Amino acid sequence: MFFVHSSKLKSFIPHLSRIPQVSLPTGRQVATGTMGYQINHFHPATAGWKGAGFIITASVLAVALFIFGTTASGVRAASLLDRAAVRLLQVKGSPSIYAVVRGHKYLFLSPTSFGSYSYAGGKIETISSEALDKLPNVRLIKSSLGSRVYLLDKASSQKFWFPTEVSFINSGEKWENIFEISNSDARMYPNTSLARAPSDQKVFYLDLEKQTRAPIPSPEIFVAKGFSWSKILTVPAAALEGYAITSPLELTTPVSPPAGGASLTISAGSDIAATIFPAGTIRNRVWTINLSAVDALVRLNSLKITKRGFMSDAEIDGVALLDEKGFLLTNPQRFADGVASFTLADPVVVVPGQPRILTVMVNFASTTAVSQKTFYLTIIDASSVLASAVVRGSFPLASATHTVMPATAIIGQLSVDSVVIASSPRNIVIGTADQILNRWRFSVAGGAEDVLLERLIFTQLGNGQVSDFGQYELVDDANKVIAKDATIRGRSILIDFGKNSYRLRRGESKEIALRADIVGGSNNTSQFIIQNDYDIFAKGATNGYALAARAGPADGNFPVGGRSNGAFNAIFIEPGKVLVDLNAQSPSGAITRGARDAVLAAFDIKALGQALLFEKIGVKILTAAPYTPLSESVTIKIKGGSAIGSVSAASVMNQVQTIYLSNPPTIQSGKVITIEIVGNVDAAASTADRYQVELSNASFVVPGTADRLTFSAAVTAAVRDVQEITLRVRHDPNFKPSSSAPAGVKNFKIGRYLFQPSAGERVRVEQVTLSAVGTTPVRFSDGYSNLKLGGKGIVAPNGNPHIFALATEINAGSESGFDLVIDTTTAVDGQTIQFTVQDVMATGTVSKTKVPVQLENSITPAIIFKKSKVSFGLNNNFTGGQTAKTASTIIGSFTMTVDSAEDVAVPELTVTETSSSSGLSVTRGYKNLRLTDASNGRAVSRTVASPVGGVGGNLLTGGPTLKPGQALTFNVVVDATGAATGDSIQSILSLVKAEGRTSRLAPTVNGLSVIGQIVVF
Repeated sequence: MFFVHSSKLKSFIPHLSRIPQVSLPTGRQVATGTMGYQINHFHPATAGWKGAGFIITASVLAVALFIFGTTASGVRAASLLDRAAVRLLQVKGSPSIYAVVRGHKYLFLSPTSFGSYSYAGGKIETISSEALDKLPNVRLIKSSLGSRVYLLDKASSQKFWFPTEVSFINSGEKWENIFEISNSDARMYPNTSLARAPSDQKVFYLDLEKQTRAPIPSPEIFVAKGFSWSKILTVPAAALEGYAITSPLELTTPVSPPAGGASLTISAGSDIAATIFPAGTIRNRVWTINLSAVDALVRLNSLKITKRGFMSDAEIDGVALLDEKGFLLTNPQRFADGVASFTLADPVVVVPGQPRILTVMVNFASTTAVSQKTFYLTIIDASSVLASAVVRGSFPLASATHTVMPATAIIGQLSVDSVVIASSPRNIVIGTADQILNRWRFSVAGGAEDVLLERLIFTQLGNGQVSDFGQYELVDDANKVIAKDATIRGRSILIDFGKNSYRLRRGESKEIALRADIVGGSNNTSQFIIQNDYDIFAKGATNGYALAARAGPADGNFPVGGRSNGAFNAIFIEPGKVLVDLNAQSPSGAITRGARDAVLAAFDIKALGQALLFEKIGVKILTAAPYTPLSESVTIKIKGGSAIGSVSAASVMNQVQTIYLSNPPTIQSGKVITIEIVGNVDAAASTADRYQVELSNASFVVPGTADRLTFSAAVTAAVRDVQEITLRVRHDPNFKPSSSAPAGVKNFKIGRYLFQPSAGERVRVEQVTLSAVGTTPVRFSDGYSNLKLGGKGIVAPNGNPHIFALATEINAGSESGFDLVIDTTTAVDGQTIQFTVQDVMATGTVSKTKVPVQLENSITPAIIFKKSKVSFGLNNNFTGGQTAKTASTIIGSFTMTVDSAEDVAVPELTVTETSSSSGLSVTRGYKNLRLTDASNGRAVSRTVASPVGGVGGNLLTGGPTLKPGQALTFNVVVDATGAATGDSIQSILSLVKAEGRTSRLAPTVNGLSVIGQIVVF
């Protein structure tokens, strides 16, 4: 029947947690839910049972189903089908996925359950288990295809239907707590047919079609009907009253299949045949067990395996139960009286259509008393299996029969021991990469084969988390990575060597270390150990049998790596680390009296591990008594940046004052900031004063946390003595130019000034003023340009004063020179240039105070500029007259004199003839016309091989270069061997081309044209 609830709600919520647990007459423990109920003396006459009490396990998961939609109260059920309203959450490392809607969480039973929703491929957020636990569970559900409301019991995977609106309201439930789930998901929860009220001892069989409840009068009838004790749900009395009561069940009363037909089928696998195993081997696969569910999800809670055969309990070191991925379902067990019991803290969930396969592995002791023994494993009957549904199977189930034989000559002994790194926790900063977490020594003794390590499982202890570390890997004693395929499950780290198993040779020992990057876990301590012998996966290299590992003498027993001490080889993770040191460029030496905003010292601060917020620091200025205090304030600045804190200067003189930074900077991990301590030196300070900065107790905060770090050590800068600095300026005494200079040159060096600050402070020369003191004021209008000092130029000087914005810095105590140059393109011949320093403006680079200047011999040498002159004339020592016909006949001789301030080149001269001359042409027998030095006969011009006669003349190139004041006598020479007798020759030096070698200007030429002597052949 279907109905809409009343607007009047009855407020009744059973306090189920106050109800005590009871025991059942079966004598066996059954699965328990979230709460249990005590039933005592249940008599048939009153629909109860006589006899001992019994445990009824039932977490109430009831669900009432009503007409879905907007109710009379206007409340609409929340829908897990609403993609926009649902968040998907998962605890890191856990396969379970939750949907969260309207502040409630819902666990998907399986991938099939999850896949029935449209957002199955959506983004899944990570949440901590603590935060997840704070979210309430979805308790009331309805199917997307129906209107029935159910109370949901996650523990037994059953649901209870509220048959009427009254039963829902009177149970204290609220409409807004109903959540809609997918139809296929709802079908995974079978309807319960067994229920009882919290305050009543009667157990009822529910007929959902008739909406009736029949009391079950005795445990005998309960068992005879095939009911399961674990399927009894305790529900609110009002919900149970919604079912009409009928006569008690009898043995002949027909009922529906128990638990809605849900069952777990268990069968023995046949994939592992009878095998001969060597003694001393472990992880031997001996049996597989197949599980399948019918009609609904089923949970396997516990399992008993019995050993049969001739192997004693002691000869089997352990038996383990593993899932399909190779993970242990619980700790390995030992046989006691031939039985090994496995109670699963996390039940194996079996979903219909998704069979599960469990594998049984066995460890054998290293020796057996006889040559060989046999055994097999069995599950005796259904009572050996505890599940959330009826267990079915062809019992007893049995494995193949296996044989164990001695193999001491083949199977060696693998042992592992811890290696000492530190006996107390090592302080490691967050952000450290490739940190060794622990180290072990693996040794192989005896046997006839090498050992291959396949994988190792490490367990993390302490208050840290496995997620505090990243990039787990194994390294050998040479620090070479040998494995890094890490899988994390809970507090365990499994590292697989993959295809490249690590070989341990017979008789050798190898050290293997676990290392990782530190990525979190401030103030946590972690210790990594090998918890159990079965956490070491090793096998013989020849025969391939898995070997048991033994703890070495240092640890004695497993676990190995801690030596029964939580501090041994442990890691304490510091929230960060900071280094404070004097900056390499921190100023030292003297400081100027009256200096403003002077950098007293500079310090480097480096953050390691993680970002640090620089919060405060202690500052102290050490002085020598008696002292003049620094004036005004002392300021902390970021180098190249703004101020981040200040304090009264008087408060830090010879005492520590804590400065809380007004603009605290954040220093990123691995980065360095440089801070400067800036102060003002009083103008009244004397040379007896000295100041020395000391920093201490630098305090930092890890952003976003309450973690603090303090660098308490004191770091002291250099002593700064007070002195009054000066600047010495003089003309370079080594500059010795000639007394004269050519006019018309560029970048002619006319002087060199030297600047030398006193010791103590670097000086900035801002401006230099020069005055011309020669015969000319040095003006552009007088032919002077580009007057430069130290590269700073005045393009068009306009007379005194000449001001140069030098703007250059000079180190304390060192001397720097600056050249004075000028262009004299059109300077007037005979003018004298000479400069003197009129003024120098300079300041201390740190103190910013004006620096007094001492001028010493600041006048440049006097330099006279002159135009070059070249004069020509006859060589009076040559008279001509009758001459012979030779190959080197002189036909004329001249003089050339240079008056200049530079070398003068004469590259071309032109020789012609008078009109009365016979003609120097080659047709008249003359050859090789040339000029030679009269003093040595060397040619001073190029030869004209075939001269021509007449007034046009012959051009002779490649002429001489003369130095200032030099005179040259040169002859005109010709090869006259073919000349005609009676020829008369008279030459004329008519033209000349000349230029100054430096200025490239043409000199003044005097004396041309010059008529030479007459020679007759």
